[in-house]
Order: sequence, then structure tokens, then C-alpha cells
Amino acid sequence: MVIDENNLHGTLPQELGFLSALTTVSLYNNQLYGTIPLSYVRLVDVEKFYAQGNSLTGLVDFMCENKIRDMRADCQGPSGSTQIQCQCCRLCCQDGGKKCHFNNSK
Repeated sequence: MVIDENNLHGTLPQELGFLSALTTVSLYNNQLYGTIPLSYVRLVDVEKFYAQGNSLTGLVDFMCENKIRDMRADCQGPSGSTQIQCQCCRLCCQDGGKKCHFNNSK
């Protein structure tokens, strides 16, 4: 599912977690906010999850136990504030996805 750069506003729907056959979720560069729902732990076949360039927050390590091999998120917001906390993020971004760096531990 690729819906990046579509000017989407709002929070992520919990129901997306029921689409367990997804292998890619690409939501980057929209105007999404809030947390990534816990129901997304059901996305066991997702290998790529791109959420950078939004205003999402919270701890998403619950997704790291799935097949994800490429997860990208905004790890740092304006003024260095933490947005997404993620041990399995391969690419960490800041300032709404404008400045990104690879996470060397992944």
C-alpha cells in the first residue's frame, strides 16, 4: 500500500492492522499525526514501513518483531524533540523528513 505524498490529514486508522497480507506500507510526506496503533503488530508480512515526513509520535518497537527490514520514521522533531522511538528504524529523519540519516545499528 503506497499512499505517500497525498496530502492526507489525521490519525492512522486502527483497521489498517487487519490488512495482514500487506508487504509494504508507505505513508511518508503526508500530514498524519498521533501514534502508530498497536493493531499494526498484526502486520506480520510488512517488510517496508515508511512513515517519515509526518507528525507521528510514540514507541513503535512492537513492530520490530515482525519481518520489517526497512523501517523509516521521524525520530527527531523540531528542536530535537523525540517523535518516533524505534530500535529497528533503518532511516531516522528530523524536521518533517527533510534531514535523514541511516541508523548504523540496523
